[in-house]
Amino acid sequence: MLYLGACSIATGAALYGIRCPSLIKKYDSAAAFFDAEKAYFSQPRNHDYLLKLIRLGTETEPLANDAPDFSYKGAIRDIDPNCLADPMGELYRLLNVSRSKSRVAALVAYCLGILLLLIPSAITFGQVLASFDWSSLAS
Repeated sequence: MLYLGACSIATGAALYGIRCPSLIKKYDSAAAFFDAEKAYFSQPRNHDYLLKLIRLGTETEPLANDAPDFSYKGAIRDIDPNCLADPMGELYRLLNVSRSKSRVAALVAYCLGILLLLIPSAITFGQVLASFDWSSLAS
């Protein structure tokens, strides 16, 4: 059971490592992504690339027809980094909810692994309780 549980957890970790978008693995939150990359996406070419990614939905999966429209007043050459919070947050959100089949498979592998590890742990705990001399507590 220990071997199978460890193998199942390793399978879940491998699925996460292979299928999770690199941006999600690199940044633990949209705020961390924004703080680290806002200067990069302030450049006009990179800003266009950001908006293109949002219109596509993710790098590979297009949105249905509900892509948000982030329009900015003024010249596109003068991009205020603070105005990028909405589109960068939207990109992070889209990537964070993508690849649902892989997410479900990794979740199942993790849950199965934890369950398989809990079984021998519960058996051992029961054996320890059964072999304990409870009469020594009374004196």
